[in-house]
Amino acid sequence: MIDKHQQSEPSLLSESGKPKVECNPSCTTDQASNANECLSPATIPLSPSQKLVHLVSSPVRLVKRQVSPGSVNASVFALIIICMGAGTITIPYVFYENGLILGTLFVFFGASLSIYTGFLIAFCAERTGGASFEEIAYHLYGTRGMRFTSFCNICCNIGFLISYVVLFKDLTPYALNLFGATLPSYLDDSKLGKTVWATLFCFLALLPLSLPRELTALRFTSLISFGISLFMVMTIFLLSFRETEADGFQKHDFSERWHTAATQTKVSLAGIFNSLPLIIFSYMYHPNIPAIYHELKKKNMISMKKVLGIGTGLATVAYFLVGIFGYVTFSMNPNCDEIMDEQNILKADYGDLTIIKVCLVGVLIVVLFASPFCVLPSKDAIEELIMKDR
Repeated sequence: MIDKHQQSEPSLLSESGKPKVECNPSCTTDQASNANECLSPATIPLSPSQKLVHLVSSPVRLVKRQVSPGSVNASVFALIIICMGAGTITIPYVFYENGLILGTLFVFFGASLSIYTGFLIAFCAERTGGASFEEIAYHLYGTRGMRFTSFCNICCNIGFLISYVVLFKDLTPYALNLFGATLPSYLDDSKLGKTVWATLFCFLALLPLSLPRELTALRFTSLISFGISLFMVMTIFLLSFRETEADGFQKHDFSERWHTAATQTKVSLAGIFNSLPLIIFSYMYHPNIPAIYHELKKKNMISMKKVLGIGTGLATVAYFLVGIFGYVTFSMNPNCDEIMDEQNILKADYGDLTIIKVCLVGVLIVVLFASPFCVLPSKDAIEELIMKDR
């Protein structure tokens, strides 16, 4: 009598009595003639060198799975990279001008406004099927609305791009000088040198990165930029605890500096008007929302809500850490006014710290990787503006 348990088990032998070969479903009929080619990847024995390569490449495979084209993770990186890197270093100025309480309200205001307007844009993209602002406007308002939207979109992205070029040409000679480099006159901090750096940035660095036609092609550069931004955030946060009263004259413990930052505020109308543009810029990820929605694997508002919520939440946490603790670090510094007026916390007097120099290089990389996200919607807008009627 045959046992029921044995009867339910699949036979490991073929009809001829030979061991069965587990085939890879992707094998063709011709490949099936060779048993080794038909084996599934899990059953092929690996040599020691192959096992080593498989182990070393595991993080790469993990990253590819996490940022696959159209995934929520890849979309989050594409959403916030356009503003998080460059916007982060300016946030301490907001808290310096308005204090910790009002500065916190401004950050929450920017986050709430951006996530709401981002949701409205995604909703329009879903209802119209448009992959860009121009397509949405064409479906809703016709050719004239599309042309007006194209013009506005181009101006917006050019403004973003100009701010990146200005930041790059200013920071590059500054960072190289901190590393002790002796720059020739055509590459130094002069007007000529900055013009050369801006030209090199636009035509040698930015142009090749701007060739892709889809945002998903830039997902790995977005991931790298996001990692660099987190590194800068944690650096500024941790350095706020570095100074103690025992370090010497005009040095203060963290608790003293925190108390000063929390109590000595100077709210003014000029400070508010100077701060709001920085907050708006720090959350200005909207130009790419239609394209991000269009490239999602699951095109629905649930997925887009996740992208907007996670992206805005990550950016908000980063802005709080850099803004509050970056300001607290120098709240009792005699040169606090001059430091904060730079609107770049990485130019502050941290001393000759190598990690700050690394962060400056990181900002340059982030700016370079974020700039194509301004070029791509501009290309689409120009094409729609010129070729729609052809």
